[in-house]
Order: sequence, then C-alpha cells, then structure tokens
Amino acid sequence: MPKDGLFSDKKGNNKFMRGVKITCTIIFLTLIAWFMPSLKYEMYEYREMHSNDLNLDVAKRISSLDFVSENVKEKHMELSEKMKLHCKDDVLFAFQFSEKENNITVEDHVFMLCSINKIIANAEIIKRSDKYILCTEQYADVKKKVKRPSNVIIKAIDIDQWDIVQYQSKNAKEACIIQHAIDILNSKWV
Repeated sequence: MPKDGLFSDKKGNNKFMRGVKITCTIIFLTLIAWFMPSLKYEMYEYREMHSNDLNLDVAKRISSLDFVSENVKEKHMELSEKMKLHCKDDVLFAFQFSEKENNITVEDHVFMLCSINKIIANAEIIKRSDKYILCTEQYADVKKKVKRPSNVIIKAIDIDQWDIVQYQSKNAKEACIIQHAIDILNSKWV
C-alpha cells in the first residue's frame, strides 16, 4: 500500500499527476477557444474598394439557372445581410469576392442602394428620361463628372425578396447612383 505523502492522497492517487492532467485539459480547451474564430467558415468577406478594382473583368450575372437554385439564393441572402453591415456611402458593390470552400473566385453583378437598404442584382436600365444632369461620381480615389439621364427605370433581381422587380429612381441623385453602379459592374465607368 502506498504511503501518504505530498503528492498522493490516502487512496494512493497521485495528486500531482491529476493536477497536470487538469492543467493540460485547461490549456487544450483554451487553445481550441483561441483558434476557433479563425476556423469559423465565412462565405464572403468585406474589403475596402481600391482604384485597381476598376480594371477587373465585367461582373458575372446571375443566370436563370442560378436564380432557381436554392443554394445560390441562400448565398446571396447571406451576402445581403453582410452588405447591410458595411453600407456607409451611397452605394456598395459586391463583385470579385471569393468563395473559400473550393478556392474559386465568384463574381456577381450586385449592388446596394444604401439610403433605402435595397440590394439588387443583374440591374439593367430599361427606360431613361430625356432630361440630363451632370453627376459627380467617385470610386475609390477616382473622381469624375458624367452626363446622365435624370431618371431611370431598371429591371433587376431584388435579393431580399428574391424576385424580379422594376424599380424607378426616386430622384436625380439616385438615378446617378444607379447608373454609376451599373457602369462600374460592367467595367464601363473608366
């Protein structure tokens, strides 16, 4: 029978080894908790715009096959929620973002009108007014003035409703923003 001592109790269990096991377990759980956020799966990540973005390829449009896909719908609605957290100017673009799952770059033709919290994809201008205005537009550190129709009607996918809608600009400023966003996504603004 083992003797009672500094590192053992009356039953002969080694207190020191039990303490080492508990300490190791705590350290292991702490490391898991520490690294867990970096292991968290994020489909999309936000990054600041840069003037080099203006040289990107034309954004890819959501196809009719994608539109009926439940998986594509879920991804775009997730993107929509993330965009709402980052919208601080007039418009927020979502193009040239990566899908981490299989290391493929995914591009989309999506933008958000921040003032009304509307996220739309595949916007196409279907009607322009005959009256023109001068729009002051900026992307990253590039700024210029562009002559544009003062009112537009677009046909697009409303991401939150996941339905095709027609939308008319509410004022001249919004008409500028919409046309600017479409040009950026079609690589026609530069």
